[in-house]
Amino acid sequence: MKEANSRWYRNLALTAVLLTALNGHGADGGAPDAGKAAASPLPPTTPPEIIKPALPSDLKSADAVFDELDVGRRGYVTRHDTKDLLGFGEAFRSVDSRRSGKLTRAQFRRAWAIYKAPNQ
Repeated sequence: MKEANSRWYRNLALTAVLLTALNGHGADGGAPDAGKAAASPLPPTTPPEIIKPALPSDLKSADAVFDELDVGRRGYVTRHDTKDLLGFGEAFRSVDSRRSGKLTRAQFRRAWAIYKAPNQ
């Protein structure tokens, strides 16, 4: 019982130290400067690449994108291969009628047309 109590008090003390550090109190126990904003672990602005998804260039054809994705020249692309095409999953699902998780070049062309339609 004594060991459990000492562990509890030690955890409580560590929690207090962490909370004090997170609240900006210095080693002297004083409050942070009233005129200064508390330091944030996040950058002051969100990078634009996080806010705006990167869409494929309007100039790229379905065949050009397929060739970029089919690095091993297998003749198909998988759902994993297309994971970086934000919003492409719906077009992939609509064309992958057998639910194989793979699209041939012809299927990819159809999916690409569906994918690009709302973006034009």
